[in-house]
Amino acid sequence: MFIRFNKKICQWLESRGWVPIDPYVGIKFPDQVASQLLAVKGICRVLECGGVDRPILTGQGRPAIYDGLDVDERVLTCPVYDSAHCQSVVDKIEGKYDVIFSKYLLEHVDDVPGAFKSMAGSLAPGGVMLHLVPGGMHPYSIVTRLIGNRLQRLLIRLIRPNRAATTGYPVFFDKCTYGGLLNSVRKAGLDAEVTYVAYGASKYFDFFVPAFIMVKCFNSIARLTSFRLVASGLVIVGRKSCDLE
Repeated sequence: MFIRFNKKICQWLESRGWVPIDPYVGIKFPDQVASQLLAVKGICRVLECGGVDRPILTGQGRPAIYDGLDVDERVLTCPVYDSAHCQSVVDKIEGKYDVIFSKYLLEHVDDVPGAFKSMAGSLAPGGVMLHLVPGGMHPYSIVTRLIGNRLQRLLIRLIRPNRAATTGYPVFFDKCTYGGLLNSVRKAGLDAEVTYVAYGASKYFDFFVPAFIMVKCFNSIARLTSFRLVASGLVIVGRKSCDLE
Protein backbone atom coordinates (compact mmCIF):
# COMPACT_ATOMS: atom_id res chain seq x y z
CA MET A 1 0.00 0.00 0.00
CA PHE A 2 2.77 2.44 0.97
CA ILE A 3 4.76 1.76 -2.22
CA ARG A 4 1.67 1.95 -4.43
CA PHE A 5 0.66 5.28 -2.87
CA ASN A 6 4.11 6.80 -3.43
CA LYS A 7 4.23 5.57 -7.03
CA LYS A 8 0.88 7.24 -7.77
CA ILE A 9 2.10 10.54 -6.34
CA CYS A 10 5.27 10.36 -8.45
CA GLN A 11 3.23 9.64 -11.57
CA TRP A 12 0.97 12.57 -10.75
CA LEU A 13 3.95 14.92 -10.32
CA GLU A 14 5.24 13.91 -13.76
CA SER A 15 1.81 14.18 -15.40
CA ARG A 16 1.45 17.75 -14.10
CA GLY A 17 4.90 18.67 -15.39
CA TRP A 18 6.15 19.54 -11.91
CA VAL A 19 9.13 17.26 -12.36
CA PRO A 20 10.81 16.42 -15.69
CA ILE A 21 10.19 13.06 -17.35
CA ASP A 22 13.37 11.01 -17.64
CA PRO A 23 14.80 10.40 -21.10
CA TYR A 24 15.01 6.67 -21.77
CA VAL A 25 17.84 5.84 -24.14
CA GLY A 26 16.87 2.16 -24.18
CA ILE A 27 13.97 2.87 -26.54
CA LYS A 28 16.22 4.44 -29.16
CA PHE A 29 19.11 2.01 -28.84
CA PRO A 30 17.76 -0.63 -31.29
CA ASP A 31 17.43 2.13 -33.90
CA GLN A 32 21.07 3.07 -33.40
CA VAL A 33 22.09 -0.55 -33.90
CA ALA A 34 19.87 -0.85 -36.99
CA SER A 35 21.46 2.24 -38.53
CA GLN A 36 24.87 0.57 -38.24
CA LEU A 37 23.52 -2.54 -39.97
CA LEU A 38 22.43 -0.45 -42.95
CA ALA A 39 25.98 0.86 -43.33
CA VAL A 40 27.41 -2.64 -43.80
CA LYS A 41 28.00 -3.64 -47.42
CA GLY A 42 27.33 -7.27 -48.29
CA ILE A 43 26.33 -9.89 -45.73
CA CYS A 44 25.97 -8.34 -42.29
CA ARG A 45 27.32 -10.49 -39.44
CA VAL A 46 25.99 -9.42 -36.04
CA LEU A 47 26.67 -10.59 -32.49
CA GLU A 48 24.42 -9.61 -29.60
CA CYS A 49 26.05 -10.01 -26.19
CA GLY A 50 23.95 -10.50 -23.10
CA GLY A 51 20.65 -10.98 -24.88
CA VAL A 52 19.90 -14.35 -23.23
CA ASP A 53 16.72 -15.48 -25.02
CA ARG A 54 15.40 -11.94 -25.54
CA PRO A 55 17.07 -10.62 -28.74
CA ILE A 56 16.31 -6.99 -29.55
CA LEU A 57 16.60 -7.33 -33.34
CA THR A 58 13.62 -9.15 -34.76
CA GLY A 59 11.34 -8.93 -37.80
CA GLN A 60 12.53 -6.48 -40.44
CA GLY A 61 15.48 -5.43 -38.28
CA ARG A 62 16.97 -8.90 -38.24
CA PRO A 63 20.39 -9.12 -39.98
CA ALA A 64 21.49 -11.88 -42.35
CA ILE A 65 23.67 -13.54 -39.69
CA TYR A 66 22.54 -12.94 -36.12
CA ASP A 67 24.38 -14.73 -33.31
CA GLY A 68 24.02 -14.48 -29.55
CA LEU A 69 26.40 -14.67 -26.59
CA ASP A 70 25.55 -15.06 -22.92
CA VAL A 71 26.63 -16.97 -19.81
CA ASP A 72 23.01 -18.10 -19.44
CA GLU A 73 22.36 -21.40 -21.24
CA ARG A 74 18.99 -20.13 -22.47
CA VAL A 75 20.88 -18.35 -25.24
CA LEU A 76 21.52 -21.78 -26.81
CA THR A 77 17.81 -22.43 -27.38
CA CYS A 78 16.79 -18.99 -28.61
CA PRO A 79 15.21 -19.59 -32.06
CA VAL A 80 16.09 -16.11 -33.34
CA TYR A 81 19.87 -16.55 -33.16
CA ASP A 82 21.57 -18.44 -35.98
CA SER A 83 24.17 -19.74 -33.54
CA ALA A 84 25.11 -19.00 -29.95
CA HIS A 85 28.14 -18.74 -27.67
CA CYS A 86 27.48 -19.79 -24.06
CA GLN A 87 30.43 -18.05 -22.40
CA SER A 88 31.64 -14.91 -20.71
CA VAL A 89 32.13 -11.89 -22.94
CA VAL A 90 35.62 -11.58 -21.44
CA ASP A 91 36.71 -14.88 -22.98
CA LYS A 92 37.94 -15.14 -26.56
CA ILE A 93 35.03 -15.02 -29.01
CA GLU A 94 35.22 -17.24 -32.07
CA GLY A 95 34.19 -15.77 -35.42
CA LYS A 96 34.28 -12.34 -37.01
CA TYR A 97 31.42 -9.84 -36.89
CA ASP A 98 30.63 -6.54 -38.55
CA VAL A 99 28.51 -5.32 -35.63
CA ILE A 100 28.67 -6.33 -31.96
CA PHE A 101 26.29 -4.81 -29.46
CA SER A 102 24.95 -5.18 -25.94
CA LYS A 103 22.17 -3.58 -23.90
CA TYR A 104 22.59 -3.35 -20.13
CA LEU A 105 25.26 -6.05 -20.00
CA LEU A 106 28.59 -4.45 -19.14
CA GLU A 107 27.57 -3.34 -15.64
CA HIS A 108 27.41 -7.07 -14.81
CA VAL A 109 30.97 -7.75 -16.07
CA ASP A 110 33.81 -7.52 -13.54
CA ASP A 111 36.44 -6.84 -16.22
CA VAL A 112 35.06 -4.36 -18.74
CA PRO A 113 38.46 -3.60 -20.38
CA GLY A 114 38.88 -7.36 -20.88
CA ALA A 115 35.42 -7.56 -22.44
CA PHE A 116 36.22 -4.76 -24.87
CA LYS A 117 39.49 -6.44 -25.81
CA SER A 118 37.69 -9.73 -26.46
CA MET A 119 34.98 -8.09 -28.58
CA ALA A 120 37.50 -5.98 -30.47
CA GLY A 121 39.34 -9.17 -31.38
CA SER A 122 36.14 -10.55 -32.88
CA LEU A 123 35.34 -7.42 -34.91
CA ALA A 124 36.02 -7.57 -38.64
CA PRO A 125 38.09 -4.72 -40.12
CA GLY A 126 35.82 -1.69 -40.36
CA GLY A 127 33.44 -3.23 -37.80
CA VAL A 128 31.67 -1.34 -35.05
CA MET A 129 30.46 -2.18 -31.56
CA LEU A 130 27.76 -0.36 -29.61
CA HIS A 131 26.94 -0.74 -25.93
CA LEU A 132 24.19 0.76 -23.82
CA VAL A 133 25.59 1.01 -20.29
CA PRO A 134 24.18 2.45 -17.04
CA GLY A 135 26.52 4.96 -15.45
CA GLY A 136 28.36 3.63 -12.42
CA MET A 137 28.40 6.92 -10.48
CA HIS A 138 24.68 7.69 -10.65
CA PRO A 139 22.85 7.44 -7.28
CA TYR A 140 20.96 4.36 -8.48
CA SER A 141 24.20 2.53 -9.33
CA ILE A 142 25.88 3.52 -6.08
CA VAL A 143 22.91 2.38 -3.98
CA THR A 144 22.72 -0.89 -5.92
CA ARG A 145 26.35 -1.69 -5.12
CA LEU A 146 26.00 -0.69 -1.47
CA ILE A 147 22.97 -2.86 -0.69
CA GLY A 148 24.41 -6.00 -2.32
CA ASN A 149 22.81 -8.49 -4.67
CA ARG A 150 20.72 -10.43 -2.15
CA LEU A 151 18.92 -7.34 -0.84
CA GLN A 152 18.71 -5.95 -4.37
CA ARG A 153 16.73 -8.97 -5.56
CA LEU A 154 14.40 -8.74 -2.58
CA LEU A 155 13.71 -5.06 -3.19
CA ILE A 156 13.05 -5.66 -6.87
CA ARG A 157 10.32 -8.15 -5.99
CA LEU A 158 8.76 -5.57 -3.67
CA ILE A 159 9.24 -2.37 -5.67
CA ARG A 160 9.34 -3.50 -9.31
CA PRO A 161 7.75 -6.99 -9.37
CA ASN A 162 7.18 -6.84 -13.13
CA ARG A 163 10.98 -6.80 -13.64
CA ALA A 164 11.90 -9.54 -11.18
CA ALA A 165 12.39 -12.16 -13.91
CA THR A 166 14.75 -10.05 -16.04
CA THR A 167 16.76 -8.01 -13.52
CA GLY A 168 18.62 -8.50 -10.27
CA TYR A 169 21.88 -9.95 -11.56
CA PRO A 170 25.11 -9.10 -9.65
CA VAL A 171 26.60 -5.75 -10.68
CA PHE A 172 30.15 -4.40 -10.67
CA PHE A 173 30.01 -1.20 -12.79
CA ASP A 174 33.68 -1.68 -13.64
CA LYS A 175 34.83 1.37 -15.66
CA CYS A 176 31.17 2.25 -16.30
CA THR A 177 31.66 6.00 -16.50
CA TYR A 178 32.01 8.39 -19.41
CA GLY A 179 35.81 8.52 -19.20
CA GLY A 180 36.25 4.93 -18.09
CA LEU A 181 34.36 3.55 -21.07
CA LEU A 182 36.15 5.77 -23.59
CA ASN A 183 39.58 4.86 -22.22
CA SER A 184 38.78 1.14 -22.13
CA VAL A 185 37.57 1.05 -25.73
CA ARG A 186 40.62 2.98 -26.93
CA LYS A 187 42.97 0.64 -25.06
CA ALA A 188 41.30 -2.20 -26.98
CA GLY A 189 42.63 -0.58 -30.17
CA LEU A 190 39.39 1.01 -31.39
CA ASP A 191 38.30 4.54 -32.15
CA ALA A 192 35.77 5.49 -29.49
CA GLU A 193 32.97 7.99 -28.92
CA VAL A 194 30.00 8.35 -26.61
CA THR A 195 26.96 9.01 -28.78
CA TYR A 196 24.35 9.52 -26.05
CA VAL A 197 24.35 10.60 -22.41
CA ALA A 198 21.20 10.28 -20.28
CA TYR A 199 20.33 11.66 -16.84
CA GLY A 200 17.44 9.59 -15.55
CA ALA A 201 16.76 6.39 -13.56
CA SER A 202 14.52 8.25 -11.10
CA LYS A 203 11.85 5.53 -11.56
CA TYR A 204 13.92 3.29 -9.31
CA PHE A 205 13.15 5.70 -6.45
CA ASP A 206 9.43 6.25 -7.01
CA PHE A 207 8.58 3.97 -4.07
CA PHE A 208 9.39 6.98 -1.81
CA VAL A 209 8.44 10.47 -2.97
CA PRO A 210 11.24 12.46 -1.22
CA ALA A 211 13.93 10.19 -2.73
CA PHE A 212 12.24 10.47 -6.14
CA ILE A 213 12.28 14.28 -6.00
CA MET A 214 15.89 14.38 -4.78
CA VAL A 215 17.06 12.22 -7.69
CA LYS A 216 15.05 14.35 -10.12
CA CYS A 217 16.82 17.45 -8.79
CA PHE A 218 20.19 15.70 -8.94
CA ASN A 219 19.59 14.72 -12.57
CA SER A 220 18.49 18.24 -13.53
CA ILE A 221 21.63 19.81 -12.06
CA ALA A 222 23.87 17.19 -13.69
CA ARG A 223 22.17 17.74 -17.05
CA LEU A 224 22.44 21.54 -16.86
CA THR A 225 26.13 21.38 -15.91
CA SER A 226 26.90 18.51 -18.34
CA PHE A 227 28.40 16.57 -15.44
CA ARG A 228 28.83 13.39 -17.43
CA LEU A 229 30.59 11.50 -14.64
CA VAL A 230 27.22 10.98 -12.90
CA ALA A 231 25.15 10.20 -16.00
CA SER A 232 22.55 7.48 -15.55
CA GLY A 233 23.25 5.88 -18.92
CA LEU A 234 25.54 6.11 -21.94
CA VAL A 235 25.94 4.63 -25.39
CA ILE A 236 29.60 3.89 -26.16
CA VAL A 237 30.63 3.18 -29.74
CA GLY A 238 33.92 1.64 -30.85
CA ARG A 239 35.08 1.38 -34.47
CA LYS A 240 37.82 -0.84 -35.84
CA SER A 241 40.04 0.54 -38.55
CA CYS A 242 39.70 -1.04 -41.98
CA ASP A 243 43.50 -1.45 -41.96
CA LEU A 244 43.52 -3.68 -38.88
CA GLU A 245 43.45 -7.45 -39.30
